Amino acid sequence: MTITKPTTREVRAGTKAVLASLRRLVEEHGTASFARGLGISEQGIYNWKSGKSTPTLKSLVAILLGTKVNLLAAANGTPRKVK
Repeated sequence: MTITKPTTREVRAGTKAVLASLRRLVEEHGTASFARGLGISEQGIYNWKSGKSTPTLKSLVAILLGTKVNLLAAANGTPRKVK
């Protein structure tokens, strides 16, 4: 299997998808709660949403894991928010 470098178009599409997910999650959980859950400032969230900065790998993993846990809990009939 050969791994190739993504094209600029693929990177942009991925970035847009991540930002859309972040916006949705912030709307669901609220900026303050979401930032607190990730251990970052609210200003950091605003900077992500505006494109002034990008999330760290650690933050992205936390977002992905938190989302997965929430989805699994909801699927089992026990909806909860990961903090």
